Amino acid sequence: MKIFELKWNKQDEKEWIAAHTNIEAIKTYLSITSTDICDLDDEDEISEVHKDQWGKMTITNDDSELEPQTFEEYMKDCKHPDIIAGTMYE
Repeated sequence: MKIFELKWNKQDEKEWIAAHTNIEAIKTYLSITSTDICDLDDEDEISEVHKDQWGKMTITNDDSELEPQTFEEYMKDCKHPDIIAGTMYE
């Protein structure tokens, strides 16, 4: 399993998705959020986050009592494609 970063360039937002491929990441994102493929702009990008960066990236949730965790910690228990985090949710 890999992590992909979806950059919404016009909104200056990012989201991170766990998936096996970039296509699976897009399909997972669209399915979970009910976003339509037409909502993506030609300027938007999806790229793989290199594994050596996972320990430097942190998931936090101000509305939760959960402790922050790194992407690396999250991926240890990740068994299926999912949305990990996003700046849109801050």
